[in-house]
Amino acid sequence: MIDLSCRSCISLLLTSIETFGRLMTLFRKGATRSLLVVCTAVVLASCASTRSSPAGNDSGERLEDSGRRLAGDFVVAGVEDAYRDKPAQTQSSVVLTFDENGHFKRQDNSRIEEGVYLIAGSGDLVIYIEKVNGEYLTAARVERYLIDDQRDDTMTLRGPSRSLVLRRR
Repeated sequence: MIDLSCRSCISLLLTSIETFGRLMTLFRKGATRSLLVVCTAVVLASCASTRSSPAGNDSGERLEDSGRRLAGDFVVAGVEDAYRDKPAQTQSSVVLTFDENGHFKRQDNSRIEEGVYLIAGSGDLVIYIEKVNGEYLTAARVERYLIDDQRDDTMTLRGPSRSLVLRRR
């Protein structure tokens, strides 16, 4: 299926149609139909090649699902922020729930985020947040963490700017 929702594809299509209109005055009927077919094929091919896959990320890297899953409730026991000198206050009221089907929920006192997750072959936990407080987002928000240390009762997730220590509830 071709994704025509991207702005660059729509812009390219409109530019092609405008160019086609100008060329139509130069050519006769047979040549203009062929040109329209060629322009449309080029636009559709470019849209299909730039379409992002659900298992990809912002850098275009393809993520392979390792098939590993997490299960259970985890409480955030510690947060280390790279932009702060001292460790942040522990938010023990934040609960992350993972299930065997790949669903994810993060819940605190006033916010519930829901979506799906996968564990890539590289050991990265990739979370796609699709809903916030029951409302669907226009596009999933992606968070990526390296599973740095995983034991029976704790797990450390390292992100680009912070690390989370999770304790099984």
